[in-house]
Amino acid sequence: LDSMLPPGGKNLEGKRYWLGTDDQGRDMLSGILYGLRTSVFVGIFSGIIAFFLGTMLGLMAAHFGGAIDSVIMRLVDLKLGFPSILVALLIVTVLGKGVDKIIIALVIVQWAYYARAARSAAEGDAEARSHAEQGGPPPPDRPERLTVDAALRDGAESVSGAYETGSDDLYDTDAAARVGSAASADDPASAWGA
Repeated sequence: LDSMLPPGGKNLEGKRYWLGTDDQGRDMLSGILYGLRTSVFVGIFSGIIAFFLGTMLGLMAAHFGGAIDSVIMRLVDLKLGFPSILVALLIVTVLGKGVDKIIIALVIVQWAYYARAARSAAEGDAEARSHAEQGGPPPPDRPERLTVDAALRDGAESVSGAYETGSDDLYDTDAAARVGSAASADDPASAWGA
């Protein structure tokens, strides 16, 4: 009786369905919000892990330099040379179904962005210190010491990058669900209620 109601439609009892109902009378908005739980969890969790892993590797590359820097940055170049969605789907296909496999694939896909940004920031700070140690003033856009303004600026860049890769993770999670690599292909709520 309540099947296929249009968005904003009301049933006989007067209950409004903001996104309508499906062919079985289920509320579309409730289905989307229920499925959103998994996608948001995967996006946030994989983004946090990729952030810490990439930042650690980028700082290691900048600190140690030489062969370690070359190896880490060539891995970053290799990773960034391929489309993220293609790599993520390939990894999920090899690893199999499951939320944990999707998280692993997304971490492998996203860590390189953070590594490059962290190395770049650390190398810029090292360059400013080196310039100051040689008797010159610090460059005008880099303070001699870490200040609150510098920390907020660098932190804002990291948060901005995390927001962008987090939204990419949501997209990649949905793509994995669409090709049958979600937590469970039989579970209608595995991603976005689809």
